Amino acid sequence: GFTVEGEYIGVTHSLTDKQKQTIAIFPLITGGALYDELDKMTYYATLMYDFSEEWYAYASYGKLQDKFNLVFHSGMNNYGVGGGYRPSNAVVIKAQYGKYEMIDRTVADFAMDRYSVAVSVFF
Repeated sequence: GFTVEGEYIGVTHSLTDKQKQTIAIFPLITGGALYDELDKMTYYATLMYDFSEEWYAYASYGKLQDKFNLVFHSGMNNYGVGGGYRPSNAVVIKAQYGKYEMIDRTVADFAMDRYSVAVSVFF
């Protein structure tokens, strides 16, 4: 049957004007453009289908955003599909395809396809 899973993590900071002035000097130190916000956010949602006790497949979507970082300020999307085989309760063999891409490509023209194969062993 179907299983839905998801998670949201958000970190929000309330900065004083003095703290904002302090972190505003970081671009001078690092040579990069940074913002006066420290908020971060990530979430994902996964829809999984178990064909049997041994075989499963899933599709997922997620987003990562870091307001303090120029590259991740607008965020990065990730999409994935995968599946696996459970030959026993202690072993899972899995494969996944993931696509990662920046939302604002004017800052960082980044997109990546990733293929993964793994074996998990539970003790």
